[in-house]
Amino acid sequence: MRIAEPVRQPNRSRLPARKQGSEHEARPAHEESKSGKFSSCVPRVLRVQIGERRLRSSGREVRMEVRDALGEDLLPLARLWHHGWTDAHADILPVALARLRTAESFVERLRPAMESVRTVGEPGAPLGFHWIKGDELYQIYVAAEARGQGVAQALMADAEARFLARGIARPWLACAIGNERAARFYRKAGWTMTGVECVPADTAEGPFPLDVWRFERALGVDTASGGARGMSPA
Repeated sequence: MRIAEPVRQPNRSRLPARKQGSEHEARPAHEESKSGKFSSCVPRVLRVQIGERRLRSSGREVRMEVRDALGEDLLPLARLWHHGWTDAHADILPVALARLRTAESFVERLRPAMESVRTVGEPGAPLGFHWIKGDELYQIYVAAEARGQGVAQALMADAEARFLARGIARPWLACAIGNERAARFYRKAGWTMTGVECVPADTAEGPFPLDVWRFERALGVDTASGGARGMSPA
């Protein structure tokens, strides 16, 4: 008579231990769905490069490129800018200036400058933008629903690359006094606050004198290789 052998359990002491913090370990993050909204429970690996953002999720890759703004982006960009300006500045800037910052004023200011605007997102559905004027990073905004997704970093890298391509080694930007969230981002990106300066804010009624924090970024050109490099710590 054959006697059934007992079922052997695997010796777990011989199994390889799982590495903590493995680069392949899935972590919750945000991914844009087909509806344009974000889910907070999709694992991903995010890589930001100059001028582009790549998102890997469930074996597929989505490329978000910093691109020139198109005509169909005008109204969505103006709305994004208006909402972002109101969110960040309505409570910290003079009431007289806030009164001039109507929704239509953002359309009128942006319309003639579209050739200078770079944006991220599908045509007609931008997630953020930057606008360069001479040696100034004049505007940089990200939609509230896209914050924390690497869009701001991609836009900043693209702007800095464009400054360098134009031979501008020390660009500057104006930050509203009291806008601590923006100031933290600029410092983390390698920009340095150099002091307080009065600038003429553009309005439909003419320049509006406004005290701001001035930030600068030291950039350089690697003449040996012909490429651009940042000289400030990231």
